[in-house]
Amino acid sequence: MRRLLTAAALVAAGVSLAAQAPPPPRPSVATARPSAYAPPRLEDGHPDLNGIWQALNEANWDIEAHNARAALALRPGPYGPVPAPPVLALGAVGSVPPGLGVVEGGELPYRPEALEQRN
Repeated sequence: MRRLLTAAALVAAGVSLAAQAPPPPRPSVATARPSAYAPPRLEDGHPDLNGIWQALNEANWDIEAHNARAALALRPGPYGPVPAPPVLALGAVGSVPPGLGVVEGGELPYRPEALEQRN
């Protein structure tokens, strides 16, 4: 019984010392091994940024503050604009949710041709 208590005391002391020991040093960025990954490049040497770039916030639909709409693609209807046929098949998924916008300081100063394109 005495040996068991002595062994338990030694284990407890070891655990206590291990808990108080400082963590092992982490390698700095300068001493870390370089990554084997080499990003793809275009023929002119610039990084190839082709791929899927997706915004899943209100800026995906309009960066200015906006109300909810039936769809981005609208066509004239009998009593006002209605969703275009390809968007109509999407149902609620094709709708535009309302958003506060990400533009600070008011509206964007669009040129007339850019405003027409946006609308």
